Amino acid sequence: LIYFLISIPPIKYGDNTVRAMNMFLVLSFLFLYTTFVSANWQEWWTYDGISGPWYWGVINPSWAMCAKGRKQSPINIDPRALLYDPGLKYFNVDKRSLDGTLENTGQFLVFKVESDRMSKMPVNITGGPLAYRYQFEKMIFHWGNDMGRDLTEEDESESNEEDEEGRHADPSHGGSQVRRGYRLVPGSEHSIDGKAFPAEIQLYGFNAHIFKNLSEAVHHPHGVVGVSILVQEAERGASPGLRPITSQLEEVTYKGQNIPITNLNLAEIMPDTDNYMTYEGSTTYPGCWETVTWILMNKPIYVTRSELLAFRQLMRGDRASPKAPLGNNIRTLQGLNARNIRTNLNFDVSTDMVPSKKGSRFFHNKKNKGEKSKHRQPSMPVSCPDVLNGVRFQTSSWVKSMSP
Repeated sequence: LIYFLISIPPIKYGDNTVRAMNMFLVLSFLFLYTTFVSANWQEWWTYDGISGPWYWGVINPSWAMCAKGRKQSPINIDPRALLYDPGLKYFNVDKRSLDGTLENTGQFLVFKVESDRMSKMPVNITGGPLAYRYQFEKMIFHWGNDMGRDLTEEDESESNEEDEEGRHADPSHGGSQVRRGYRLVPGSEHSIDGKAFPAEIQLYGFNAHIFKNLSEAVHHPHGVVGVSILVQEAERGASPGLRPITSQLEEVTYKGQNIPITNLNLAEIMPDTDNYMTYEGSTTYPGCWETVTWILMNKPIYVTRSELLAFRQLMRGDRASPKAPLGNNIRTLQGLNARNIRTNLNFDVSTDMVPSKKGSRFFHNKKNKGEKSKHRQPSMPVSCPDVLNGVRFQTSSWVKSMSP
């Protein structure tokens, strides 16, 4: 069709030609075709089977980074490999309420800011490792359909085995269940010391100094920030900041359903800590663009068992064909490939471990006496697990090992 339209000889008609009209038709056709194909790919991908993470970059050439990239996300955070960076600044999320839409896409649950509200009253993400101002655009939820089990030391050592390209092995090739392509503990995409959490919330923002939106920014270096908030189950002390979301989950049970959300405050969702880890990575969904500066908060937030169950009731399909639960919507762990993971936790100074009133922390820390704001005063540094001998992090609590 394109060849036919171009090959028609030009016929003069006033100041215009038929060829010019043909070229307009060609460009219109290409635009519609590209839009159609792009929409089809967005419908095609899933988190399992032939359309799952292992095949994203194999079947669709435009997502080649999913298969060949060496700075991919998510990753496991090994406390023994963290590098303390005294130059890391405080990290801040604007305390401003948002209006937007909560949608079940059939791949995950996503909250997107209203475009008018985003331009007039943006919520900015600044500080930390960021040299630019980033503007929040969307929040993606990942969770597991069951609790699974933690990795054993043997499992973890096997999961760290990489192939010649520095990537974890595909389990369909006879590898261990904890190698790339499998998770024993479904829920969070990132893990801490081999331990996954029941869920993970990811905030995505674009570089507002240079770009106009996230779709443009993901294709450029330093274009995107991703903030990872790990989620733990608790009978009490659940985070009230998520209530505008969790109270509406029944309204987005099936694919394509959406509902307006008002007065959502990201600052109220953030955990009560100044500490974080950071590394350079990618989006965890196709096309796996390696343009994301990841910030992983050093303390989880908490939801109740009933709230987790509400997430697990969401379905991948529409009402007529629900298919399967939406959970287990996680990309598997990627190789670190010589990347550094920096932190503002100072491991050189050892202090007594201070239990948290809200539950476990990755690294417990003391607040300075008289501190009034959770994001203004530094926390007292503590030793990480390889320094504080005999202590290992568990997803539910800090426990001392039985070894001498």
